[in-house]
Amino acid sequence: MIFLDREKAIKQGYLTANVDWYGGFVGLLHFFCLWFVSALFIWHNTSIQSLIIAWLFFLLFGAISIYAVHCISTERKLTLIQTTLKAAENRKLMLEVFKQLKWSVLQNTQQFIIANVATKWFEVGSFAIALVTENQIHLNVVSGSNTKGRIPFYFRNNKRLKLLIDTINQTI
Repeated sequence: MIFLDREKAIKQGYLTANVDWYGGFVGLLHFFCLWFVSALFIWHNTSIQSLIIAWLFFLLFGAISIYAVHCISTERKLTLIQTTLKAAENRKLMLEVFKQLKWSVLQNTQQFIIANVATKWFEVGSFAIALVTENQIHLNVVSGSNTKGRIPFYFRNNKRLKLLIDTINQTI
């Protein structure tokens, strides 16, 4: 059972529970290692052609590493949906939306709902989190990599969040 401090999360605009930092770090570590290796090639190369290639890889892995750090730092950010519904009605709405999307509800409390996002083969599993209040629903979709490592900027979560928001807007 996951415990989320709804009031604190809504006030900060971020999920308070740190969702699998280890998996994001392991995925990020690969890019930092490749960045370091490309720096070594810059240091030890003598030919112009190999030096240019080493610099290109150094810049590429550096940019990816910086972007991955940014993604890890913002992956817990909540997205606000304004409604005209009471908290209990927002909760029922979210349960209906998760049912429509065929996402299985893992945890259902008065304050929040957590659903397992349907995935295909070889995809990293994700969880949709909805914090429900009067006239508002706060949403996030996070990866659940279970410490195997993951690429921190897993683009599918943005698509899943957009699908969730679109389904909510159609259902309202």
